[in-house]
Amino acid sequence: MTHDRTDADGGRHEPAGEPVDPVAADGERTDRKAGRRILVDKAERRPEPSRTAVFVAGGVAVVALIAAVVFGILWWTTMSSTEYEAAQTRQAVLDTARRAVVAYSAFDHANPDKARQAQRAMSTDEFNAATEAGWPNARKLIVKEKLDTSVQILDIGIARLEPSTAEVVAAVHASKIKDGKTLGTIPLRLVTQLRLVGDEWKVDNFAPAPSIASSGSE
Repeated sequence: MTHDRTDADGGRHEPAGEPVDPVAADGERTDRKAGRRILVDKAERRPEPSRTAVFVAGGVAVVALIAAVVFGILWWTTMSSTEYEAAQTRQAVLDTARRAVVAYSAFDHANPDKARQAQRAMSTDEFNAATEAGWPNARKLIVKEKLDTSVQILDIGIARLEPSTAEVVAAVHASKIKDGKTLGTIPLRLVTQLRLVGDEWKVDNFAPAPSIASSGSE
């Protein structure tokens, strides 16, 4: 049994045991019995990165990622939007030109005014004014001769496209019909000039394209 020992001065001493050295400055202590130095919980002594630094670094990475994603989306949206608008413009120009080819080339002698109404609706005021004077004579000829015309668009394409004007060339077959019989079919190249009025493309001129023979040297 172990007893505490009291000195004459009344002090008390703990039971004797293995001497233990204080922890060394380098975080180690000496095990005298084993004659070796052992480490003291290095995990507690290893310096850790500041939580503030980690948070800031993480925040910067997130901001950089968001910026990259947003920039990519904006760039993709801008490019896609530009391409989409250009495609929409080209389609609108071609659609108007197709309708113009039919309106200005196909007639029904039983209802010639229907074609003229379509012409007026899709043309500029200036072009309507320029063609109005010749319409009465053209109408009389269509009714008198009982001529019907039909047109088949073989090919059509944009020759020129600017922000507010365009030119479209169409290759067509135009047929003359009388009493239900086709009198003949001729190939034509028709040029439609368009002008943007407000947000709508309008016919500003319509005529056959000059032939190669007529544009040659005399």
